[in-house]
Amino acid sequence: MIKWFADLSYWNMVYTKQALQLLKDHGMAAVVLRASEGYNEDGYLEQHIGNLEQLDIPYGYYCFLYPWLDHKKQIDKFLEVCEKHPNKNVKVLDAEYYQDGSGNVMSQDVLNKFYDDSVYYIVNNLTSPVIYTAAWCVDKYFPGLLVENDDWYAHYVKYCAWFQNMLASMGASIDEKTGKLTTIDYMQTILEECQKRTPKLPQGITDWGGWQFNTYWPFKELTYGQRHIDVNLLKPELWEEWFGIVESEPEPEPEPEETQEQMMRARYDPKRATVKPV
Repeated sequence: MIKWFADLSYWNMVYTKQALQLLKDHGMAAVVLRASEGYNEDGYLEQHIGNLEQLDIPYGYYCFLYPWLDHKKQIDKFLEVCEKHPNKNVKVLDAEYYQDGSGNVMSQDVLNKFYDDSVYYIVNNLTSPVIYTAAWCVDKYFPGLLVENDDWYAHYVKYCAWFQNMLASMGASIDEKTGKLTTIDYMQTILEECQKRTPKLPQGITDWGGWQFNTYWPFKELTYGQRHIDVNLLKPELWEEWFGIVESEPEPEPEPEETQEQMMRARYDPKRATVKPV
């Protein structure tokens, strides 16, 4: 089964323990929870943690930043929440916002300084944090962001014709207004097809660690609100580093036992003998 991970926040409060179990049964191996937003702890963090721990689903945390607020105070709040709910899994800096509190696009100079300062500050306070962003954010709004090949990038396949055609072949549509739904049993087929592709990456980046590739799933087993969930792929070699999940080696197939006929033949054929003649 192909593993994937979700990211959840206050906006995903509709995800009950039963819904999370359904996703786990269809490959969801881990979750990244929004620990903080601006200066505040996420309003549904403790409920999500409780459900995930009951279901034995590992989780990490992300910090959602607003570039018009003080970066140190926001990250300090994130660190405080991480200390309040400690675990050893991935910690993520969310670098995607580019507007001020009034919705105006901020200048590249201001955004570059804000995210540079944020990355420097969190790197000096955490071991190996991950950056979440998207190519269009970096290339257009803050091209100075120091991202790496094993960071986490958003690029949504719902806008691609091949993905829309694949859903159509399953009787569904990515357009939630049409109401065309299919079964979650197709999840693995969809993941297998997406694994063959790669997200659009910021200039100068040649690979990815995590890929957030979709935000809406037309599965009839989910309620309307539950269909809105971010689904992410992760490079196999990062599952242990991010979530402590060790990739198990496939068990070798047992050697076939000799049949009675083979043993009798060996007994009377010295060239093929595995049993000493008597």
